[in-house]
Amino acid sequence: MDAARTGPVVPSKYWHGRPDGRIQCDLCPRHCRLREGQRGPCFIRACRQGRIVLTAYGRSSGFCVDPVEKKPLYHFLPGTPVLSFGTAGCNLACFYLKRDTSVWLEITHLIIPGENGSPAEVDAMTRWIVDELGPEVPIHFTAFHPDWRLRDHPPTPPAALHRARDIAQANGARYAYTGNIRDFAGENTCCPECGTILIGRRSYAITAWNLTPEGGCRNCGAPCAGVFEAGPGDWGPRYLPVRLRDFGAGPAT
Repeated sequence: MDAARTGPVVPSKYWHGRPDGRIQCDLCPRHCRLREGQRGPCFIRACRQGRIVLTAYGRSSGFCVDPVEKKPLYHFLPGTPVLSFGTAGCNLACFYLKRDTSVWLEITHLIIPGENGSPAEVDAMTRWIVDELGPEVPIHFTAFHPDWRLRDHPPTPPAALHRARDIAQANGARYAYTGNIRDFAGENTCCPECGTILIGRRSYAITAWNLTPEGGCRNCGAPCAGVFEAGPGDWGPRYLPVRLRDFGAGPAT
């Protein structure tokens, strides 16, 4: 835990003092116990003047307008763009992956050969999701490709993703998907009652739309979980980089 950098800071809320004089950050499960001038593994929360402060408030590491399906979010305004942005700092110390958040919950499980994704693990995880969160929470099983510090692992075999999806569906998950591979069946949203393709997809493009304006199946009327408009968006696979300097105030003319 390195010494904190100087600069503008914002006081945070979730911390408490300990008997040994250290300050414990309560924001994440790491529960870092910091002395004056130290910062946690996230690098953006530090102990200053006997409290935990945030050192990255208002500092973005990047902006981009993406297809919402890239997140992946399949049940939240399909076909529309979403603004992606982030700040420096992460408490997970991942070797490969990143995570995004949204007001609509969908779960992504990256399967890395030799590390996770065994049938027993997927079975236990999907049973818990269905029992504790509900069968309508979408689950995405995505393929790993060698990158960063995990170049010694092979790509995820498509069969492993297909197997995980099958297990999830057998355990009652109504919306299970595969990602980072070409798998038309694993990309489509189907009605859990009659099997009609409600939302057809090819990568980030919407190819079919069989939802009513109320978000139900046009064939049998069963509701589809999610946040939908009367029709899909037409953003498609486009990406739009956002350069903040382009929006800065220029000299008056």
